[in-house]
Order: sequence, then C-alpha cells, then structure tokens
Amino acid sequence: MGTKPDTYTLPLYFLTPRSSIHISQNVSLKFRFSFPPPPPVPIWVQVSGFSTSVRSYPVADGWQAPPADTASLNSGKGEGPSFQIPPRCAAWAAVSAATREVRSIGEARLRIPGLRGLLGPPRSTPVSDPAASAPRTPARWAFRLSQEPPQTGTANVSPDDLDPLGLCPQGFQLNERGRPDMDLDAVTKQSVLHAKPDGLILQYGTAGFRTKAEHLDHVMFRMGLLAVLRSKQTKSTIGVMVTASHNPEEDNGVKLVDPLGEMLAASWEEHATCLANAEEQHLPRVLVDISEKAAVDLHQDAFVVIGRDTRPSSERLSQSVIDGVTVLGGQFYDYGLLTTPQLHYMVFCRNSNGQYGKATVEGYYQKLSSAFVELTKQAFCRGDDHRTLKVDCANGIGALKLAEMKHYFSPGLSVQLFNDGTKGKLNHLCGADFVKSHQKPPQGIEMRANERCCSFDGDADRIVYYYHDADGQFHLIDGDKIATLISSFLKELLLEIGDGLSLGVVQTAYANGSSTRYLEEVMKVPVYCTKTGVKHLHHKAQEFDIGVYFEANGHGTVLFSKAAETKIKQLAKESEDEKRKAAKMLENIIDLFNQTIGDAISDMLVIEAILALKGLTVQQWDALYTDLPNRQLKVKVADRQVISTTDAERQVVKPPGLQEAINDLVKKYRLSRAFVRPSGTEDIVRVYAEADSQENTDSLAYEVSLAVFQLAGGIGERPQRGF
Repeated sequence: MGTKPDTYTLPLYFLTPRSSIHISQNVSLKFRFSFPPPPPVPIWVQVSGFSTSVRSYPVADGWQAPPADTASLNSGKGEGPSFQIPPRCAAWAAVSAATREVRSIGEARLRIPGLRGLLGPPRSTPVSDPAASAPRTPARWAFRLSQEPPQTGTANVSPDDLDPLGLCPQGFQLNERGRPDMDLDAVTKQSVLHAKPDGLILQYGTAGFRTKAEHLDHVMFRMGLLAVLRSKQTKSTIGVMVTASHNPEEDNGVKLVDPLGEMLAASWEEHATCLANAEEQHLPRVLVDISEKAAVDLHQDAFVVIGRDTRPSSERLSQSVIDGVTVLGGQFYDYGLLTTPQLHYMVFCRNSNGQYGKATVEGYYQKLSSAFVELTKQAFCRGDDHRTLKVDCANGIGALKLAEMKHYFSPGLSVQLFNDGTKGKLNHLCGADFVKSHQKPPQGIEMRANERCCSFDGDADRIVYYYHDADGQFHLIDGDKIATLISSFLKELLLEIGDGLSLGVVQTAYANGSSTRYLEEVMKVPVYCTKTGVKHLHHKAQEFDIGVYFEANGHGTVLFSKAAETKIKQLAKESEDEKRKAAKMLENIIDLFNQTIGDAISDMLVIEAILALKGLTVQQWDALYTDLPNRQLKVKVADRQVISTTDAERQVVKPPGLQEAINDLVKKYRLSRAFVRPSGTEDIVRVYAEADSQENTDSLAYEVSLAVFQLAGGIGERPQRGF
C-alpha cells in the first residue's frame, strides 16, 4: 500500500474472580469492531492465535447485525492474516479457541495506514481532550486520529456478543451466569483507604453534601462510585463538583450534575445519602441495590467530569472522587479549578454534542463574551459613563475566572476585582451571602458614593449588587430586584416582537412582598411561588416559553424553551427592522444566560448589558420599588421534622396551633407577613418576617420565633428581643 501502517496491539482479556478458566469443550468467542462515525480510511484487523472469520460491510446508521453469510478465513496457529475493513464500513470477527485453559484471549491489532492513531489502554484514564464527548455506545478502547479533520472511533467488545464466556468492562467481573458484575472486592479494598468516620450521618440536599472538610474523604470516594453508576444509567456524561459554595473555608462539599447540567434527580439524592452513610461492611450491598433499583446497565461505559473550587482541601478531595470513578472503570476528565456554573455548563455541552457550546473554559468565555459584546454594541457606541464595575469575588474561584475572562469583553466593561484570593480567607467578611445577610458592604472593597458594586459567593453561582448613596447609606439590590430588572427588559422585547410567547417569574416565599406586587401590578407579569431550593424554581420555570427565576440570595437564571429559541431565531432573520432588532437582542440574551444554573458571571454580564441599553443608573434601578423591611432568624429545635408545611412552605401544617399563632401575630402589623420552615440539613427552624417598618419587622420576627420555640420543641436559649 506504499505507507507502512501504524500498528497497535489490543489485548483481549476478561476479568474473573479466578486467575484462569477451565474449558471442557471448544468455545467460540465473538467480538466486534465498530467506528461511529466509520473512518474515511481503510482499517485492518488482525487476530493472532486463533481460527478467525472476518467479514466487513457498510454501515449506514450506527451498529448493524453482521450478515448471515460471514466468510471464513482460517488463520490457524500463530500470526493471523490482516483483513481490510473498507472506508466507512464496520467489521464483525468471530474467534474460535480450541484450548482447555484460557488465561488470555489473544490479541487484535488495528492498523491505520498513513495516520498515527492514539489508542488508549483498556483501563480508566483521564481523557486528554476536554471538549471530547463521552462515548455514546458501549466502548472500552478509543483512539483519536491526529490528522484533521479529527475522527473518533471505538474498538468495541460487547458482552452480549460473547458465548459463553463474555468480556467485562474494566472494574467489573463475571458472575456465575457469565454476566458482568461490579468488582466489589476491588471497591472494598479501595474503600479502606477512604474510610468512613464512625457515627457520621450526612444528608444529600439541594446543595449536595456539605460539612467540615476532614469528614468528607469517604463521601468523595463514594460519589465517584455513584457518578459512574449514574453515567451508565443515563448513558451520558455526569459532573462532580467539589465545593461548599458560600460556607467557611474550613468546610467543603460535593454535588453531582445530571446530563442537562441540572441538579441530581431526587431519586438519586436518596441513593447518594444511602451510599454516603453506609458502613464499610455494607458498602458492596448498597452499590448492588442502587444498580438494581435504578436498572443500571453495567455494560455501558461511564464518563465523569470533575471540577473544584479554591479551598485548600479541594484538590485532595477531588482525587478521592477520581479514585471512586476509576475503581469502577469510569473514564474521567478533571477540569481542575472551575466555578460551579462552569461545570454545569460543561456537562450540558458534552451531552448536547456541542450544540449548547464548546465544553472548554475557553468555549465558555467566548460564548458569553461574544453575546455580551454584540448585545451592548449599540449602547457602548453612543458612549456610557457607567461602565466601571467593582466586583467582590469572596476570595474564591470567581476571581480567577473573571480575571481570565475580562479581557474578552473589554473595553465595553471595565471590571475591578476585590477580595481576589491573594489575601484573606474564602467567604470571610465578604461575598454575596455575607452582604445579603449582614446588609452591609464586604471588607476589602473601596466604595465611593453611587458606585456600582457587586459580590459573588465562593463558587460564583450567586450575585448581589449594592451601592452607597450620597449620604453614605448602604443600599442592597438582591435577587428580587435582579429578577425584576431582567423580566421587565424581557417583557418589553416580547411586546416588540409581538409573538405571544409566555413569560413567567418564579419566586420562593423569601421574595420581598414589594417585588411580587411590582411584577404583578405594574409590569403585569405572572408570578409563581415554589418551595425553597433551586431545583424547585428551575422545574417551575421550565413550564414557560421564557421562565425567570431568582432567589432573594442572588441565585438564578432565565430558561428559554426550545420552541421559544426557534421562534426568536426565526424572527431575527425574517422580521422587519424593529421586530428584527428586538429578536436579535433576545437571541443574544439566550446565549448570554447560562441556562443550566444560576451563574454570577453570566448574570453580571446580563445586568450590565440591560443597564447600558436602558441607560439606567444603579440608583434608578433600585428605585423601581422599595423593599419592605425584613428579618430572618433561626430557632434551635430538638427535631426539625416536627415542622411540616404546605403552600410552597408559606403555611404550617404541624405542630397544631403554630400557624394559628403566626396568623394572630401577623394581624398586629401593617403590610406584614411571616412564615417558618425547617432547615433541610440541621435541627433548626428558619423564621422570616416583613412589615411596614424595621421596628415592626423585628418585633414580629421575635414573636414568631418565640411561638416556634414554645410549640415546636425549642432547645437552648430562648429567643431574645434585639438583634
């Protein structure tokens, strides 16, 4: 053929509890090679050591059954002949072994003429290309051709095609029926290195697991195991993020990211809790139970992507996740330092085959910044003297990523970074949660009158704005006013295109009453209330063509249905001038939002674009409505489960008499409301109150807290007046 082909020897073997298998008769072992999409060059398959029959045939759409009239070519002992697979074809090979003891099953060689192939070993290894998609068909070995255009292929050994022995994926072994099981012995040996502390019980909630970092090693290892099972079950890439968000630096946490970049499914939250809390001797049984209950296809390959924040413990804990992934044979790619929203973005990109974007940090930067520059082009061309923004990065990962990204959208926006991690502790006296809960600016930032400032939290999935007025008074602009600004802008654009797309705003009971009234009565935008927790808001927002959701703490985003995206893009191409202009703005807004989860960087760019386009100062934005004074308190109780609620957590069902007591207290104050709800992670009850003045709000909050203490089994110090 002119050019000597590159050759890679691929050992075929199977994993069993024993070192060898004794065979009483001749057996026929079948395996197959397929390349989705089939490569445009000839491929040679060579099998040595066994009698062989090979037949190639064209592939139209994916894998097909082999033809019935497979031709036989017997190689006998020793070196087998090369069989050419023509371009865009796949091959079927059947190998007969006439031996009574099998310790290995020979070799298969792939010969790629004129091109150097990179063929990974048949074991768990990190994937070198961060943008590569996870295997979409069961596959154990993959190679990528370096010549452009790159081709990705798999040499596939399917257990279903093996009779009677079967071949198993790495990390699995054959059971007595010749089917693959998890290699529980290997899991047990590895788990000893990540031992669970005695008596530790954790609950997987909306934020995943969070506690002191020194207690999390076993949890991280086990979440690596769970991610492999979830990936196999969904046939998709799964994400694992190591972070504790706005918690103190000494804490850490972990959460899994589902295929569309969303939170882990509720049923798998239960699996996560069971797996994390299992004692060492019960771990194998729990893994088997999960795989059976969830109908996990153990033949399926697994692909997991991993990210972490900047905590000192995060790199070590990420390695524990990798240990869990690899012991079950999963492939992984470790992105290293990422914001939480960036990892959600990467997962969605991979599982949408790149349709949502390129699954790299560079791809994230380019997508958002291009949309921002295009959206703000008109505003910045006419000159804008409000384009400097001071950002408190909570000494977290947001500082690193925003520093990398900011040159992409300059000179349209000048960003000054504070609390960037060069000094100071993560989330200590800074960050979005501190600013929101203490109603004052963070330490480490210099503020002049009427300057626009914002704060991220530790993993950059929350954002709040604020400023000092000319009299030095602090003004907070939280998630409620962010949602109001964004939904008002979207409503105006929808009126211009006039196509009847539905817009809805989703809030929780913590949303300030003034924001709800402004949206419903002034903007005429429907508002819906859900239970606290991002997953509840996200699911409700999916019911609209355009769903806006933000929690008061600054976590939120906007979701666009597929139908809405298609219609907007169509109008951007075909409409008349004014309608086309509005549709083009909406098209850029779609790309500017991270629709997988709340994203501080994405939300910041959206807010800055809207302020520039509407010519609004931060003071004018703040003046859209006046927040009612509010207060949040906590009451320690012996058992948080004594409290149950309904109506999106706004009404107490039990204990008896508590809701009646709250109703009587609320009647004492003007424009007032109050509700209580149990914490999802600790034995405390959260109290929220608002009224017409701060004095009345504080009195109402105290009185409701006292009622909770008396009627719901309060422990410790009784609530006191004054805060």
